[in-house]
Amino acid sequence: MLTKIYSWINGFVCLFVLFIIVITFSFSMPDGNKYRSNYELDTGWTYEDGSAVDLLDIRTGSDSISISRALTSDESSGAGLCFQTSNLYFDIYLDDEVIFSFRPKLSRLEGKYYGDLIHFVNIPSFEGVRQLSINYTPLIDTGYTNFRNMKLQSPREYEYDILKENLPKFLVSVIVVIFGVFLVLFGIIFDKDVIHRAESTSLGAFAIIMGVWTNAGSMVIQSLTDDSAFARLLDYTALMLLPVPVLIFMAAFTRSMSSRLFKGALALTLFNFVFIYVTVLTGLWDYHDVLFLVHAMLVVGVAVSVILLIRGIKRHGKKLNKELIVAFILLFAAGAIDLCRYYFLHSLDVAKFSRIGISLFILVFAVYELRQLFDLTRKGMELEVMEKIAHTDGLTGLYNRNALEELETEIKQQESGRYIFVQLDINGLKAINDTFGHSAGDTHIMAAAEILVESFGKDAKCFRMGGDEFLVVLDGDNCNDKYANGIKRFTELEDEYNKTVDEDHKLVTAFGYAEYECTSHDPESAERVADMRMYECKARQKAATV
Repeated sequence: MLTKIYSWINGFVCLFVLFIIVITFSFSMPDGNKYRSNYELDTGWTYEDGSAVDLLDIRTGSDSISISRALTSDESSGAGLCFQTSNLYFDIYLDDEVIFSFRPKLSRLEGKYYGDLIHFVNIPSFEGVRQLSINYTPLIDTGYTNFRNMKLQSPREYEYDILKENLPKFLVSVIVVIFGVFLVLFGIIFDKDVIHRAESTSLGAFAIIMGVWTNAGSMVIQSLTDDSAFARLLDYTALMLLPVPVLIFMAAFTRSMSSRLFKGALALTLFNFVFIYVTVLTGLWDYHDVLFLVHAMLVVGVAVSVILLIRGIKRHGKKLNKELIVAFILLFAAGAIDLCRYYFLHSLDVAKFSRIGISLFILVFAVYELRQLFDLTRKGMELEVMEKIAHTDGLTGLYNRNALEELETEIKQQESGRYIFVQLDINGLKAINDTFGHSAGDTHIMAAAEILVESFGKDAKCFRMGGDEFLVVLDGDNCNDKYANGIKRFTELEDEYNKTVDEDHKLVTAFGYAEYECTSHDPESAERVADMRMYECKARQKAATV
């Protein structure tokens, strides 16, 4: 039961992330960037004190900072100022005229900051030299507040260059997400084993979340939706939920679903997720302010996963192939590198190594899952063969006594319904065996079985009880008609068969039947009545030949 719940949690995680994606694309499709003006700017800036500006490392710590540069009409002719920003508000001036103002209104769900965004500012026509100035207000006092990639260029070409540069990152993320969706659906639909289903859906959910998060910094979603705040929300949501499928997968993989450590870590992750959303919605903090909690939960998730893995190896003798171990190590190492790059190097592409790690991880685990699926399929086929052998008569291919006992158990549990039991016995089989050998007797038995199946097979279950004895079970309100038609057809086929064999090899079969109502819960009694009537028929046939 718990395993099914964890599979549903994986499904909820996937649906929630996909919901954020749908929201992003549904409500933010480009209709003129909501942050975009009709005007658009360039590079080469100085502060008010004359010192040079490093746009990737601008000054912070003040409410308003100004940078400027001289701009000639030749530079701006036919071009716009195209650039990207992160977490700052600003106004752009041409001399003393405001030509662009950027102060987006964000919903509470989006937090206090808008993240990364591409801007296009048209510069009004002028002659000679003008002063181009930007007065900006940093929103965060970190290296993630900046201007970057400023160019005087056609906006269409600028955006095309960005998409072209980041397309490989985006494609990797998309492929990982598609793989994850496929794996989740495949696990839910085809995995009959609940533990393996939890593994598959967890891996799929993990791939979806990692695919979404590793897209961070590619600017593709921002370009397509013109809404960086929702793209930022998507990144943080994926990062907060990342430990969930990792923990569930490792618990399923090591058969530790009942572990208190696993349940505690999972509950803590979900609580952290809810807590962060509540603090953001109430305006108390922004996602960036509590990012350390998200990273802490990632570390906790990895630590708990390692502990569960070690415990699983010790308790259950769980063996891991070398490729699997390497995949885990590479992924965790890639995540650790990106974490260090974020805190110490202020890297703009915070998922660079994770993107490589998840690609290798997915590749290795795809091979692992295919092997698991192959093993399950092979075992299922073996069980099916063994089941068939256990319930099938080797000589005739009819059901055997084991199959009859199972059918009797099912019939006993029914509260309503009608059956007819038909007992059949081959006359003179012992004489054929004694005179012509057991191979001739086996031929006789197989001929009777073939006639039996052709006569009753479509409407009944046919059993060989052993030796020369057979049983036919007919069900349904019209079972009397089935019996009458079947016996008539059996007699006709028996006569046709006897025309093709010698007088000493003719097939003669005695039969008797009994009706059965399910309310009695005693099918054996009907079988005994049918058996008695079959012997009465045998006696009449014997008397007729004397």
